Amino acid sequence: MDWLTFLSSIVNAVAWPATLVVLLVLIREQLPQIAKSLRRLKYKDIEMEFGEAAKAIANEVQTIMPAAQADNKIAGQEKEEVKARLEAIAELAPRAAILESWLQVEAAAADVIRQNNLGVLTPYPGPMRLRDSLHKGGILNKRQLAIFEQLRTLRNEAVHVPEAEFTKAAVSNYIESSIAIASYLEGRAMDSN
Repeated sequence: MDWLTFLSSIVNAVAWPATLVVLLVLIREQLPQIAKSLRRLKYKDIEMEFGEAAKAIANEVQTIMPAAQADNKIAGQEKEEVKARLEAIAELAPRAAILESWLQVEAAAADVIRQNNLGVLTPYPGPMRLRDSLHKGGILNKRQLAIFEQLRTLRNEAVHVPEAEFTKAAVSNYIESSIAIASYLEGRAMDSN
């Protein structure tokens, strides 16, 4: 074995470990966020994480969302009718109930934005555009925007993790939170008339 072959074998043996160490040093500040994201990729744990997050959001909604007026409707229907319909959907397809609940929030957000002339909306505005318009128009405060964002994130988990399963309680909490924020937004739309 000549010295070039020896040097080549040493470089070959050290290259991957050295690259890994350099990479870890470069991303050391982001490692906690990356680790949290990786933990969320485990599809068996998604149910528990979704359930815990939905419960936390439901508790937060109760404390920071003003009590909706009794006459507030969601998409022209009484809140109890909407809840009963969503709960019936949840019995058959929990994921569909989550998606339909989120659509109630999006529709109410679009209504309040249109009623208050808070910006030009495309026929199908994305949730980020809705969130930004609600923030700029002062419709939702920072804590309410955080709830909006958390509901959007949970909706994304329901859409993008096909293996995930959702407990009845978690879906029910999500439905309650969605109805509360949609009702609040619809009330703000009615106030502008």
